[in-house]
Amino acid sequence: MKTVERFLNSKLYISMIVILAGITFVARGPYQDLNTYLTMFFLVTFSLLLILFKNTLYTLPIAFALIYTYNTKNPSLETISEFNIIYMIVIFVLGGLIIHFIRFRPKPKKGILSYAYIWFAVAYLIPLLYRPFTWTLFQLSIIGLIYFLIYLFYISTTSGNKHYALWVLFGFSLLLVFEMGYHIGLGFFTENLELTLRERVSLGMRSSWYNGDFGWANINDVAIHITLLFGAQFYYIIKYKKQIWFWIFPILTGFIILLSASRGGYISMALSILIYTILVLRHVDKWGFVNFIIMVITVSVASYFILPVFEEAFEIAIQGGFDDLDQFSSSRITLYKHALEIFKDYPLFGGGWEAMTDIGNPDRIQVFHSTIFHTLAVMGSFGLIALGYYFFISFKYLLSNRTLIKTLMFVGILISQIHGLYDNTMFMLIYTLATIFIFVLLENEIEKADGN
Repeated sequence: MKTVERFLNSKLYISMIVILAGITFVARGPYQDLNTYLTMFFLVTFSLLLILFKNTLYTLPIAFALIYTYNTKNPSLETISEFNIIYMIVIFVLGGLIIHFIRFRPKPKKGILSYAYIWFAVAYLIPLLYRPFTWTLFQLSIIGLIYFLIYLFYISTTSGNKHYALWVLFGFSLLLVFEMGYHIGLGFFTENLELTLRERVSLGMRSSWYNGDFGWANINDVAIHITLLFGAQFYYIIKYKKQIWFWIFPILTGFIILLSASRGGYISMALSILIYTILVLRHVDKWGFVNFIIMVITVSVASYFILPVFEEAFEIAIQGGFDDLDQFSSSRITLYKHALEIFKDYPLFGGGWEAMTDIGNPDRIQVFHSTIFHTLAVMGSFGLIALGYYFFISFKYLLSNRTLIKTLMFVGILISQIHGLYDNTMFMLIYTLATIFIFVLLENEIEKADGN
């Protein structure tokens, strides 16, 4: 068993999970069965690791793999009301958890965000007291409680070191870049092949490469998650100052986001690169600075040759100009008005998760494309105070006793939350789970090994 645990503590194990996750993601269409088999492999392995080992750190790479490869197309209200792979995940995870508790009897431990998640759990549940009951509303409302329980379990059962945490975050940042690149490449090499190169790129960017649905997210959501994990790539640039090849990863990431035509992604990536560049220049020696200059020159020359792509990105970003803010914001102003109308009706605790169905798709609940407005509509003033407390306590933790890894993760979380001012982040299932896993990896004295 010790030999197995040494393997689970290795970069090889994490790398294998990331590679299998990539295969799972591309296994679609005629290869959908392979996707199902690999997902079941992850679930069985996840459960076995819970059953066999007291330290649940080894399940976190698989947890990331599961959230970033789930590929149900166009999920709707029926998705959670029918028996499907979501419930298989719940069954396997619950089975493993029950046996883990019986065998190891972990003692609950208060984490940095415990009170914040309790507050969110209550804010999710209160609208059940006065809103019309439906099973969909009930299932969505208990998710806040599930978040708290997941955080409590992992914070009480995980121990590790910064090297493990960083390799997990680095590996899955590359997985997200691969998913985005694969998505773009699939559109580029299979659609409108009779057009010129520039026409194919232009049309692909303007149409989200003909399919904006990644299964677990849309193209904008993937950009948000890349932003969230992006800092791990810069850690290795700072750590290995003389090895210039680590610059390949953020440069490739920036290029993929450029081609994605995600307007929110453009803002997030620009802010990220600016801040991470400042951090790199503060930490590197003369060799690192030389590498930086070489990369700036290389990127500048390459940018000259792909100038039409930048021009196309600019046209997409301004989307016809600023005369009509609702059109420019893809109808977000209308959504914000709807959110405020719900808030006026339910100012204290909000209208709950079924306060409104999607205007364009009545089979989906409405998300208001803004953390602030979504909180007001769904959880009211009580939820908004909970949100403020969450930001205060999480940023206080990340900025106190600062270490390099905490600083880099702070930047990723901060910029992704800025993105959340005009898109879906904070209360979206995958994003919330990802941030829970990140805080679990940072806590439990993992950061103490990093130095200031």
